[in-house]
Amino acid sequence: MLLYDVSVDGKMYHVRVESHTVFRYYLHEDWRSVVFEQVSTYDVNGVKGYGIFEFLYRSVILPCF
Repeated sequence: MLLYDVSVDGKMYHVRVESHTVFRYYLHEDWRSVVFEQVSTYDVNGVKGYGIFEFLYRSVILPCF
């Protein structure tokens, strides 16, 4: 779980992020890229939501596994 506060234009936002499931898969024939997909729930000032967080990591030297 990740908790943090941020101020935007003088208004304070209290953010809570909770990760539920992380998927990882490899790309390209050299296996140097890995994609992470994370299913999370969010709470911002009491407003609840959910979504997917995704990022790609590419190693320039070695395979990612």
